[in-house]
Amino acid sequence: MKSAREQARGVNPFLKQISASFSLAGLQLRPQAAKLIAEWLQGSACDSQQSENNAAEHLEEVVNICKALVQKQASAFKRLASADECIVDTDLAGEACRLRLGSSHGLGGGEDTQMHESSHSATLDDRIMFSEIAATKALGDGVFVIDALRDVERFAYSTTEGVFRHSSPAFLRKRWTEQELSQLRPNIARERYNLMLQRLLRDPRFFLSTDVANARRLEGQMDDSVCVTPVESLRAPSSGASGSGGKGNGRVISFGRLSRSGIETLCLEDLRKTVPLDISQAEVMSGFVGEGAFVLVEGEMRASGVFHVSTIGHPPILSRDATPTHVNFFGGPLEPRDVMTLKQMEISRPSEAQRLVFSLSDVYLDDSSVLSRIDRLIGLCVERQCEPSALILMGNFHSSGGGQLSLSPSFLEEFKNGFTALRQILKKRRQFLDRTRVIFIPGPGDPGPMSTLFPRGPLPQSLTAGIADDLQNVILASNPCRLRHFSREIVIVRRNFLADMAGRSLGPSTQLCPHLSRLWKEETVLERVKREEASGLSSVPLERRSVRAALASELAHTLAFQAHLDPLGAAGPIQQDDLRGGVTSATPSYWAAPLLAAWPTPEGTGKWKGGPDPKKCGKQQPPSAPPSTHPLWGAEQSLWLYPMPDALIIGDTSFPGENSAVSGGEAVSSSAGWDLEIQTGDAQPCLVCNTGSFARSGFSFYTYTPESPDGPAAMESSAVVD
Repeated sequence: MKSAREQARGVNPFLKQISASFSLAGLQLRPQAAKLIAEWLQGSACDSQQSENNAAEHLEEVVNICKALVQKQASAFKRLASADECIVDTDLAGEACRLRLGSSHGLGGGEDTQMHESSHSATLDDRIMFSEIAATKALGDGVFVIDALRDVERFAYSTTEGVFRHSSPAFLRKRWTEQELSQLRPNIARERYNLMLQRLLRDPRFFLSTDVANARRLEGQMDDSVCVTPVESLRAPSSGASGSGGKGNGRVISFGRLSRSGIETLCLEDLRKTVPLDISQAEVMSGFVGEGAFVLVEGEMRASGVFHVSTIGHPPILSRDATPTHVNFFGGPLEPRDVMTLKQMEISRPSEAQRLVFSLSDVYLDDSSVLSRIDRLIGLCVERQCEPSALILMGNFHSSGGGQLSLSPSFLEEFKNGFTALRQILKKRRQFLDRTRVIFIPGPGDPGPMSTLFPRGPLPQSLTAGIADDLQNVILASNPCRLRHFSREIVIVRRNFLADMAGRSLGPSTQLCPHLSRLWKEETVLERVKREEASGLSSVPLERRSVRAALASELAHTLAFQAHLDPLGAAGPIQQDDLRGGVTSATPSYWAAPLLAAWPTPEGTGKWKGGPDPKKCGKQQPPSAPPSTHPLWGAEQSLWLYPMPDALIIGDTSFPGENSAVSGGEAVSSSAGWDLEIQTGDAQPCLVCNTGSFARSGFSFYTYTPESPDGPAAMESSAVVD
């Protein structure tokens, strides 16, 4: 019974009993999950007028169901449940209550309801099985393609409430007024700052110097803690009355976004203050760092009001377990409880959950050899009965690369003819389309009404010969695109990141420096290439392969550190009273000029398109040309990598291949892909791959293999051979 104090405070009488029961069972119960179970027990007791003894029996069975679900998932992978897996959140608690009731609420009625009612007295394993049967009918084959412009809603972090609130619907789900569109850019800049700051502070090692609750940590009683001084709290030392020197912050660590004041001055800013930086002696720790990035800087504020930076780096990656689970950041129609059901389906339907995902980039449909290899790939899948759950085809879909030709009638005719030829291939393979989704993602050179925007919408039906209307399971997707493969989250993006980011970063990080120093110690890369060309050498030095691997790691980790697919993109005003109008222009330092000039472009010209003059390497100069793409602010939330997905598939064909060479006076590139793992602090790392160019790398592509009882998830390079 409730005590008078509990009645006055509205405390649920079951909360203490619930927490104790779960602790005895070796389960960690989230506070919100405890409240959910308490409300369910209280409502169940009131509806059926049960005594508290019967409520205790209900609680015991709910605990047993939660424990069985955890153990069932762990046993499917032939291991014991880890401490992280023993956490009971609201999704698992809600599923346990639903199984206890034996109802089919939220999954349909009719036959399913009778099934659950007849299983009310069945064993726990039977009820779990019945739940999965009903979920199968509601969730189909467990594969969902999520459009960046239609299916990803925006959430903003409330600093006053400490929770995420729904900010706006998906871009194409709303009629935007001119005033709303004009406010998008500054609002997004401020919301992104709040997102990145709370992400940093969710890491227990970091705390703000202004947080009074962490006063003991400020005194240095916790050596592993990092005190972060807000930009607004940075102050220059002021001279004392005795003339013995000023008092300022001393050597501190601060967090903010990099921006520029005018052309030359680099600044660090938060919501209330902007401080100029001196990075002449700064050491870049890891990743590409440039304007628009959120960074941690260590240094000292000088009397001139300039912050002298000694070290600059990205904020750490936050694990998926530490991010809110009740918010659908990934997008799509599913609720958190549906994702929990998909996890159960992975156990009950392992053959479906472990199907592969194929990804190809630069699929030139005007090239007969490319079409024949796609036909062979599909044919092999059908013969061996190993159809993937998804075949992802990324542009460019024409070998010319579009550009100036993208509006010419002859180009558009050839573009459509390529899709007509592919449609005929797919028509012959109806069995393949019965089990596989074929997803088309536009490339930077493909035509369309949104070709200069990022994110961009799908290819129009008029340019694809009606392939999506004529064939089932063919999807014209946005760029980027999100794919939910049961409970696993996969992000696919087609963009030439290296060409875009390397020249806009402040300088090489400590990871790249050892490789670059070997290359630039006595001669620039351009000079070395000329020397090799003169001597008739066609092989690539080992050093360049080392740089290539380092660049791959730099790129992948930059995206993960910034939790964004445009980490160095154009930045709007972040402060409410900012009068700059949000017009900023990147000023590349071009530290990578000799490096990039030595590698051939996708066009094979041997000159880096739009790149800097190698003779001016190291000098500050304004951009030589406007950016090739412009941000679509209304869909910016689809660029988030928060939380980190299970897999990130990149189509970057500007990346040099291992076998790149200069031979006969002409640059030749293999545009091969690469793959690596990013440790996020979770049980499974985030798998990242760059597919490279299918048409120019020996018809190679990448295969994503989900986690299974036989082993962890994997990214593997494959090729279609004769």
